[in-house]
Parts: sequence; C-alpha cells; structure tokens
Amino acid sequence: YLSYVTQASYAKYGDMYFFQYDRTDKHNSGFNLMYEDASVLNIHGEIQFQHTEKIKFFAKGDYNQYTMESHSKPWYKPIWQTTFSANYNLKNKLIATADVFIQGKRFTTYETTYVHQGNVIVAVSSTKELKPFVDANLGLEYRYSKKLSGFITLNNLAFKRYELWSHYPVQNFTFLAGITMVF
Repeated sequence: YLSYVTQASYAKYGDMYFFQYDRTDKHNSGFNLMYEDASVLNIHGEIQFQHTEKIKFFAKGDYNQYTMESHSKPWYKPIWQTTFSANYNLKNKLIATADVFIQGKRFTTYETTYVHQGNVIVAVSSTKELKPFVDANLGLEYRYSKKLSGFITLNNLAFKRYELWSHYPVQNFTFLAGITMVF
C-alpha cells in the first residue's frame, strides 16, 4: 500500500546556468545567461499510497541549498518545491488526476546599475525575492478504446497571476481539450 523514497545528494557544478533579468532590454522581456561554479545539496523525499488499482496518492518534495563562488543567490532556482497528486482510474475507461504544487521563494536581480570606481565600471545589482506560489490542475480522460480517447485539462485553478520569472506572470485559468488516437 505504501512506498517511499528518501535521498540526499551533493553535487559540484562547473558553469551551472542562472538567468538574470536584463533591465537594458527596451521591451523589458530579456534575460542574460550567467554561469557560475556552484555546489548543491539536495534533500528529496517521495511517498505513495495506493490502496487499490483505482486510487493512488503521491507526494514529493525537494529542498536545495546552493553555494556559489561569486553570486550570493541562486537566481530563479527554487529553494524548495512540493507536489501533491491524486489519480482515480475507473475500469481503465475514466481517469481523473489532480495536482497541487507549491514552489518556494526564488531570487532575481531586480535592477542593475553601473557605478564608476576609478577607471573601472562595476555592475551593482539589487535582489528581489519572488514569493512562493501554490497552483492546482485537474485532468479527466475518457478512453473509448485502446486506440481512441478524449481528454480535458484545467490549469491554474487558483486563478493566480504569480510570477514564475520576473515580469512574466503566468496565465490565469487555462484549459486544454483534445483527442488522442493511436495508429
């Protein structure tokens, strides 16, 4: 009925990538790619409960601790994230899924100013904290046969306009519907 996974890892990266918001872009829509030698401590856990073939519950979470050589924050990398999921399978004809995910705070460089220090121009950036967010999705699939099915997915049930990236709020409620066919 119950299964679980726990793990911890430590990794060193040469040139790990990070994004930095580019305030010099006239459309306010650009990012610069930065590379940094970093080490990451990750603690991961998962737990799954499945009482019958029909119903399954799943939760997973990650906590990350970043250490970098020159930057103080891991730009746009979440410190922690968690997902809760539930699946219901009715006779392999009707499959319902529900997901709730939470992403912890992330940091971004909000504004970069250039300061003259003698003959050298130095970039000074201020840090902005992006707030944690909670979101939820629902999905429903009807399998007419092994080769034909229809589905609908409802995303962002919280109707929130949180920022996944600086100045890039996610869409409010969205849905996707379609048919799948196997040839």
